[in-house]
Amino acid sequence: MCGIFGYLNFATPKKRHEIIEILLQGLRRMEYRGYDSAGIAIDSSNDLKHPFDQIAVLRKVGKVDVLDAYIHDREDLDNDMIYQFHCGIAHTRWATHG
Repeated sequence: MCGIFGYLNFATPKKRHEIIEILLQGLRRMEYRGYDSAGIAIDSSNDLKHPFDQIAVLRKVGKVDVLDAYIHDREDLDNDMIYQFHCGIAHTRWATHG
């Protein structure tokens, strides 16, 4: 079983840390659907001609809190950058066998 959450932002300025918090909140609300691992993928470009040239994929084994701590420890994400347009996806995974 798993949970998938998407977020699309069009022409509404948001800082990267706000976008990440929205994705993490979505994961927390559906964590019961999977608690073995979690991850998010967010676009990293503010270029309207090539908005999806760079995608940041952040994932961790464990609960959403483990992913949250990992993301907040990263210094390369430029959390204060403002995005006019944005697309992000988040997932939780529950490993099943058989």
